[in-house]
Amino acid sequence: MIKKLRYYWSFTKPGISRAQILTVSIGYFLATQAIHITPIYGYLVVSTYLFSAAACGLNNILEVNFDRAMKRTQQRELVVQCMTKKEAWAVVMVTFVVASVLSLKINVLTFWISILTVGIYVGIYTPLKRVSWMNTYVGALPGALPLIGGWCAAGTPIHMAVIALFLALYCWQIPHFYALAIVYLDDYRAAGFKMLPLAIGGIPATKRQMVIFSVLMVIVSMYPVLAGFLGTVYWIGTVASGGIFLYYVSVSVGQLERHARKVFIISILYLPLWFLIIVADIILK
Repeated sequence: MIKKLRYYWSFTKPGISRAQILTVSIGYFLATQAIHITPIYGYLVVSTYLFSAAACGLNNILEVNFDRAMKRTQQRELVVQCMTKKEAWAVVMVTFVVASVLSLKINVLTFWISILTVGIYVGIYTPLKRVSWMNTYVGALPGALPLIGGWCAAGTPIHMAVIALFLALYCWQIPHFYALAIVYLDDYRAAGFKMLPLAIGGIPATKRQMVIFSVLMVIVSMYPVLAGFLGTVYWIGTVASGGIFLYYVSVSVGQLERHARKVFIISILYLPLWFLIIVADIILK
């Protein structure tokens, strides 16, 4: 039984769901301007995790045949048949229903933002990967939308400060996913996914976009300071960490095929560091 539960857990891609918790927390804490673990925040964290689990699980169901073609996904639960499709659908339905109930305990707007996030990820991004390299632009939306959901969960009116952080998070995902696409280029080619490194322009176009979106990420990250939502700690921390991120991306693009994995790892480290900088700034203000 424990082994089966582990399969269910792994099937929902918990790494992605944990990242969503960071994202939604940034929005919530920024809106409240305090680090308070309230019942609403508890509902928010659990529902966000479960919505993400449902979306990732459904993605696994829809892409099982493509996962068989890629080395990095050939050990996924449905591919190796350590769980059935009926079990997979049951996990998706249970996580989605529980997430919906908890989200509605927060407010209707947060619920609909969560539904939109799942809908874009599963209904648009997933099939678009086999149609156009523009899928990365679409896939970055559900990665950033929980930040807006966290803000709305606090009941605070939408402000340009949260829009700026949404855009910063959106921009962060472009170099993050393009680095991943280069690392697993052969896998994506084998599965028939349309990624920018495989499209017209190829690696050179990918390099340019990684640098452009890294620059944009650093620029828009600064707006909450101008708006008064975040202060000196955030300004110093984000300039330093964003500058390092931008420098590393800029230097690495010269030999991106060789350094793509390092860029991907740096991008993974950047997100929790950004979150900690925001939390530190709110506490110390």
